[in-house]
Amino acid sequence: MHSTTVDYAKLKPTAAVNAREAEGYNQTDIAELAALIKAKGLIQPLVVRSGAKGAFEILAGGRRYRAIGMLIKSGDWPADHQVPVVIREETDSEALETSLVENIARKPVHPVQEFSVFARVHSAGADVDQIAKRYGVTTTTVRQRLALGGLAPEIRKAWLEDAIDGDTARAFAVCRDKKAQAAAFKTLSERGKIWPHAVRQHIIQDRPRLSDARVAFVGLERYKAAGGKLVETLFSDDGYLEDPALLDELVEARVDEVCKNLIADGWSFATSDAYVKPKNAHYSWATIRPRPKFTDEAKAQRQVLDDELEKLEKAQRETEADHYDRIDVLEGLIADIDEAAEVRGYSKKQKAESGCVVCVAGDDVKIRYGLIRGKTTAQMAREKDRAKAQAAGDDVVDEPSAGISAALLSDITAMQTRAVA
Repeated sequence: MHSTTVDYAKLKPTAAVNAREAEGYNQTDIAELAALIKAKGLIQPLVVRSGAKGAFEILAGGRRYRAIGMLIKSGDWPADHQVPVVIREETDSEALETSLVENIARKPVHPVQEFSVFARVHSAGADVDQIAKRYGVTTTTVRQRLALGGLAPEIRKAWLEDAIDGDTARAFAVCRDKKAQAAAFKTLSERGKIWPHAVRQHIIQDRPRLSDARVAFVGLERYKAAGGKLVETLFSDDGYLEDPALLDELVEARVDEVCKNLIADGWSFATSDAYVKPKNAHYSWATIRPRPKFTDEAKAQRQVLDDELEKLEKAQRETEADHYDRIDVLEGLIADIDEAAEVRGYSKKQKAESGCVVCVAGDDVKIRYGLIRGKTTAQMAREKDRAKAQAAGDDVVDEPSAGISAALLSDITAMQTRAVA
């Protein structure tokens, strides 16, 4: 066994004597390793044995070999780059054992230690872009690792000792304040509730999420312009708003704005459900239903969504595949198209005869169109029947006044008749 350097072109990977070759390699991992080797050089030499025609078969170091190849292909290193190697003249059986020992004997760095190094590199002056370039990862990955490397000491210790797992640690990273992290860790530890969902709930509490319908209704840019702060969670597509009270103010202002626009569009009235008394009374009001009016674009979009939905529902019935999340999304998109077509279908006359109520309930916002204020469906049906009867010349009996029963009205009528007689 001796050390030397050889031309990269003379190195040959072979599954017969390398434990990893048969399963292949993750290209993202190779790219990250290439960035590290470019930044620091090859720290650990490859282990090889002599092969045919002056070649060297790789016993250990397949990932390093591919990373160097990536650097040569990109032009960062020359094609004749000399690669440090350790030559071991072994049989196939001995060589495969050497490869296996190298892989199973290597103890990976714990995530806590890895992320702490990232945090120290950042503290030493390297910015996020520099770290990303140096280690061959995205800036998002760097921010994630910095957040985890900057967790409160007691949380890092618990993770290192396997008292909590990575998902739970990432849940604590939603909060950037180490004191708040430590306080949450102490409280939840005492309650015996150290798991990801409980951690996120404790930290976020009643703060609105970015996915909250009220945020879309108001507009995130409007919230920011009003001085509102938001927190990116880093480990999901969602985040949360720091100022729930500000969002409430903006929602109220936006509701007023929407109501003015609805009235300008021809509706007889438009109001917030907060002003409807008694509460939720508008759900009993009669509703005018228009004939939906689909644009050509809406029809085409709906057809595409319908086709995909039909395929997924069929697959759901016939296989064990789980398509529930995508099916929910498709059904929501179809419902949005249908609602837009219905609103588009209201005539000027229908708008003049009805109005709208803007409903804000929890994190949901919706507009109810075509409402007849103060009249129930039953009342509307009776008025319609009366109009038909009058048009036909039939006798129409006035309905009893509210609060007077039919029996009492009959008694009053009889008394009046006797008095006249």
